[in-house]
Amino acid sequence: MKRVLVLGCTGSIGKSSLDIMNNMKDDFVVCGLQAHSNKDELLELSQKYKCTSLLSCEDNSEAAFNKLIENSKPDIVINGIAGAAGLLPSKVVLENKIDLALANKETIVMAGKLIRDLAN
Repeated sequence: MKRVLVLGCTGSIGKSSLDIMNNMKDDFVVCGLQAHSNKDELLELSQKYKCTSLLSCEDNSEAAFNKLIENSKPDIVINGIAGAAGLLPSKVVLENKIDLALANKETIVMAGKLIRDLAN
């Protein structure tokens, strides 16, 4: 069973990812959730998936993402954060040597070489 941290869990990528995992409960467990601005929905999702490792928009720093990773202990991170804000978490995930499922084109456009080097 893979432990999955979902960044951008209240957006379309995050919701789709959670729906898939909800239908594949033998294969995946949600171990962490992050949302930008929808705190109410983040809390609802945390209750639905019995997930206590959460991050909201108050602190999207490198330290906050490292703490989220440390607390959730994911095998894989889905990055569905929109726009340039998705770059920092992608970097942090790869620096922690965790598999990254990237659904954020801006990360590649802005820092493709850095991200590919970290992934290798």
